Amino acid sequence: MLVPGRRIVQAWRHRDWPEHHYSIATFDLTPMGRGTRLSFTQMGVPADTYDWLDEGWRTTYWSPLARYLAMRRRG
Repeated sequence: MLVPGRRIVQAWRHRDWPEHHYSIATFDLTPMGRGTRLSFTQMGVPADTYDWLDEGWRTTYWSPLARYLAMRRRG
């Protein structure tokens, strides 16, 4: 589901999860001053994969995105 400028919701799965097991990933976008706040939630993650999946999101997506956005602000 896509709500332009507000929300992205997708069924998401990792290749190591059981076949047909999906989580729901939600990206909420909220205007904040001259920027946008991004909030991420994910439901339906198998309990035994939570720790490595959490670390994977941080190292693969959120840290690189933060570095990219910091560089863009510096111009």
